Amino acid sequence: VADRITRKENTDFVSGTGTTKARGFLTYTAGSATYARGSIEQVNSGTSAAVTANGTLDVMGALKEIYQPNAVWLMKRLTYTAFLKLKDTSNQFLFGIDFLKTGIAVPTLAGKRVVFADDMPAVAANALAAAYGDFAEGYTIYDRLGLIVQRDPFTAKGFVKFYTYKRTGG
Repeated sequence: VADRITRKENTDFVSGTGTTKARGFLTYTAGSATYARGSIEQVNSGTSAAVTANGTLDVMGALKEIYQPNAVWLMKRLTYTAFLKLKDTSNQFLFGIDFLKTGIAVPTLAGKRVVFADDMPAVAANALAAAYGDFAEGYTIYDRLGLIVQRDPFTAKGFVKFYTYKRTGG
């Protein structure tokens, strides 16, 4: 049950409307480099339905310096694959995967960690396919009580029902 609720919450934190669910960070209006409450800056990172290396660097460069140390990329695994396929004029790959001393692969893009979120849109025209920022500063998740399980032995005689819920917002 907890896994199922967590998957639903993840979807809501990305694209939820805010009505009977958390408001997802992709639903905020497009802002600019100057601060405006209730908006998030959006930077064009490529051509229609494709990612570009220059667009990737433009996105990273648009984030204010104070947020750069803890910034991460958030994207669908398929989007990350599209970034990894980018090559220069010499047919050399522009981005790669970093490896820890233990040999474990760490997904990175231009030196920043990548977090996979299947709820992010795929690369397409006018899609917000990748997000970059310090999510601890830019988006707050409220979890009021944790997972609540209530036992109900009265509704169906001879059986015990369990009601499970969680009160969360973003």
